[in-house]
Amino acid sequence: HNSLSPRPSASIYFHFYCGTSPFECVPFHFRFHLFGAFHFSHSLSTFSCIHPMSLSQKDEYEQNTTNIITTDLLRKRSEHNDGQLSTLEEVTLHQYNIIEISPVLHEKCRMLKILFLQNNLIEKLENLHHLKSLEYLNMAVNSVQRIENLESLESLNKLDLTVNYIGELSTVKNLKSNYNLKELFLMGNPCCVYKHYRLYVILHLPQLQKLDGKEISKSERIEAQQLSTEINETVDKEERDWLRQQKQNEQDRDDTPKYNEKGELVYGNDPQSRKAAALELQKEQDDQGFNREKSVDASKIGEIERLGQQKRKVKRLTPEEEIEKYGHVLQCNEGKWKFKLLDDEQGNITLEVPVGRFLSTAHIDIDLQPTYVRLNVKGKLLQLRLESEIDTEKSSAQRNKTNGNLKLTMPKSGHVQRHSTTYVPSIAAAQAKPNAPASKESSDINTNASSKPFQSTSLRDEDLGNQSRVDYTA
Repeated sequence: HNSLSPRPSASIYFHFYCGTSPFECVPFHFRFHLFGAFHFSHSLSTFSCIHPMSLSQKDEYEQNTTNIITTDLLRKRSEHNDGQLSTLEEVTLHQYNIIEISPVLHEKCRMLKILFLQNNLIEKLENLHHLKSLEYLNMAVNSVQRIENLESLESLNKLDLTVNYIGELSTVKNLKSNYNLKELFLMGNPCCVYKHYRLYVILHLPQLQKLDGKEISKSERIEAQQLSTEINETVDKEERDWLRQQKQNEQDRDDTPKYNEKGELVYGNDPQSRKAAALELQKEQDDQGFNREKSVDASKIGEIERLGQQKRKVKRLTPEEEIEKYGHVLQCNEGKWKFKLLDDEQGNITLEVPVGRFLSTAHIDIDLQPTYVRLNVKGKLLQLRLESEIDTEKSSAQRNKTNGNLKLTMPKSGHVQRHSTTYVPSIAAAQAKPNAPASKESSDINTNASSKPFQSTSLRDEDLGNQSRVDYTA
């Protein structure tokens, strides 16, 4: 840093870019060209930057240089072949945000027979001409706009270009020399909306046996020959219109960020927007990973100890332990349910919990006590204190057949009921009849009450739908 410089010194800024990047081994005059105009001030070792490379440009360059096919990536993906590239016959390179097919692929892996490159950001088919043995090429979900540079793939039998940006249907003619090509997938491309799309492909690629997974019939081949003039004219016109529209869209393109009503960044449906969206997502994921690693290093936590802390769980106190420690049970809502706890006109306390329509009743445990209610739904606890004591013997539970909500009706202790209710026989009565046949129905909701026996009417079949009847004897 030179404090006498009229401009801020950029030496540290410069080394931040160049310290661990490909610029390290580039001559200074080339750096001068890339980073903008520099002028020297007071010493040859310190200079100021008039037009430095912006952070966004730097990030974009680093993203672009890392999202290519390299020898290291190929060796990593060829573990099934002991990392040997010269004899590699199959490789999968999907979901790597690859932006181009680099020459290293066809130079190092000339024996490839199957190549998976789906779900990347590749815009052009190139650098494949040495793959004479390639039989299956999967380029689905990329940004390819033309079918080209595949003429030398003599053994190509199946080509998948599903969901790309191919609007120039006439480029399928470039596959005429691939006489072994039997299957072609073009569904999801702009050209598929053309009136005679299928007949056009059948007309110009007579070697095909399947198009978009559908067998080509003899009648389709005859129809394509009979209507050849009309088919060519129609497709050519639609293709010109599409190219004209693409050119207009490019001229009207607005790179100003757009946001939806939720404040989320919205991208367009074109190769450039798709690439920007994918690289932005990758950058966020990389930043999150970097921050996680940084936080671990800063805290000086060993790997084993860190994993142990993540897996360690806080021991949950029992209601008896909470009462002994705090004098009462603690309120708890681990499932974050939007429950309703109300007093009705009949002197009951009702609790309605939206546990979910499709949740099996076998995953619900109920523990009713005079002063609190405790629900365990798939390991998540809902525990509530009650302002008035309840009569656990006369309490009941039901599931709503429409939305699956669980409703507990808990009469207040000592309150006279206005309406008569039929209850399940008490435990003492059940024990007095040892010869009575045991119920064959399995209990779907397990309940427990330690202070007073909790008995309630079983869940009615019409409330549970097809689930079995529930017995609430504690």
